[in-house]
Amino acid sequence: MSRSHLFEGPLFLVGMPRSGTKLLVHILNNHSMIAIPGNESHFIPQYLKRMPRYGDLKEPANFRKFHADLAATNFIKRLSANGYQLSAREWYGAVEDWSSAGIIESFYRLFAKRHNKTIWGDKTPFYMLHLPLLAEHFPDARFIHIIRDARDQCLSSRKVWNKNLYRSAQRWHDYVRQCRQDGLRMPPGRYHELFYEALIDKPAETIANLCAFIGIAFEPQMIQLKKPSENYGDAKNQAAILKQNYQKWKNELSAKQILKIEKISGALLSDLGYSVTYHGRTEAIGMLEMLAYRGLDAIHQLHFEVKRQHSLYALLDAVKQNRFNPAASKKIGAAKDRG
Repeated sequence: MSRSHLFEGPLFLVGMPRSGTKLLVHILNNHSMIAIPGNESHFIPQYLKRMPRYGDLKEPANFRKFHADLAATNFIKRLSANGYQLSAREWYGAVEDWSSAGIIESFYRLFAKRHNKTIWGDKTPFYMLHLPLLAEHFPDARFIHIIRDARDQCLSSRKVWNKNLYRSAQRWHDYVRQCRQDGLRMPPGRYHELFYEALIDKPAETIANLCAFIGIAFEPQMIQLKKPSENYGDAKNQAAILKQNYQKWKNELSAKQILKIEKISGALLSDLGYSVTYHGRTEAIGMLEMLAYRGLDAIHQLHFEVKRQHSLYALLDAVKQNRFNPAASKKIGAAKDRG
């Protein structure tokens, strides 16, 4: 097959947080042809709109300004911390298409090239709200929407971030519905829905179907995780696909909580094939109630970030102390030998 007929990206992995996007990107990155950064970019829709403000990016000075601004984003900082650093000169020299999308694509192609891969992609859950924009600028893009039972997704969000169950349910309903509407309007072959429950229950079959959608051969090593894919939740530190990690809402949510979540999202859950007990009229949360929940969620998110940063600094301090304290290093080594 000639190069012009080979799919080289992009793949956009989207879906609600706590729905398996991390697991899915690990699986796809195990393929010999696919390279997707593990952290979320968040910048693509914004920069597609604002890049014309930099002027002609063929002008090196303008490109350096653009590069400096992008280098200040958390996405690029994290990639740099993980060893992927890209100078303005190297990026500039790799651009073939000077459209906004072409410049962004050249960055991801270089990332894939450094991993000796040919298909590039991005995993940012909330790009599920930007499918039309991304489809317009990346006409070859294929979109993978991973969907999880709203009741488990809400429960997992509460466990990890202490998010309000009902605000999570409303967001799940609104965002999943919008993403499906936008995706199903696309021509065949551009949008694919994948269910979290099927992924963990029948990973080989589910990923083989996904590979067929992408247009590549399934490789058995894809579903053999090399390292844990999840930092939080029930699958934390599991270097394997955690079978039957679903329907936990049945035991961990009260009947009242389940009913309210189903009143918000039950109709869509039913349309997607999930079993529900409530079959009445959908009852969306009011604006004032959503604002109140949003404020509480923001406080809980701040608390989560403070704890996470504190843990990170404590870990870095421990590493530094062991690195510069030979006696401590010997003790750690001896303990490992005994283990």
